[in-house]
Amino acid sequence: MLKIFLILFFPLTVMAHGSKHHSEMPKPSSGPVSEINNAGNQLKLNVAPLESTVGKLTSIQGSFENIEGKGIPSHITLIFRHIESNMEVFKTKFIADSGSFNIKNQFFDGAPHQVIALAEPIDEDLKSASVHMNIDVIGISPPQKVVFNTMLYLLLFAAAIMVIGYKGSLRWLK
Repeated sequence: MLKIFLILFFPLTVMAHGSKHHSEMPKPSSGPVSEINNAGNQLKLNVAPLESTVGKLTSIQGSFENIEGKGIPSHITLIFRHIESNMEVFKTKFIADSGSFNIKNQFFDGAPHQVIALAEPIDEDLKSASVHMNIDVIGISPPQKVVFNTMLYLLLFAAAIMVIGYKGSLRWLK
């Protein structure tokens, strides 16, 4: 019985306490970031709030401007990358006629993410720019009642399968 308990509950305990590798992750950005390319054009990126919460909308704003501060019409590519697994979670491309953009996004995993913005001017004579920002995403824990009900249904389902298997084996032995 102790073995069954350890097999069922030990992995859940480890998952609930999270990964110990979190300290190796890059630190989240402290505010808006920008890059000025060699032509003097500037790509700005701002994410609010910097510590996003799973399931809540996060605002991603940015602009691509020339030296005078005038917006440059561009193709904007936004890439959301899960830092721990180094996988793209979401990628979108759109046109920013005025050079600025504002979209809302929500994260589904409580782990650090990286937002990468790439601006490619519609006027092909201008140079593109890219910038990235690290975001810390706060995970949420399910209510204890939900955890209890889920474990109860899991154990009842496993017990029912065992009973069906036992009854089936008795039929074959006859």
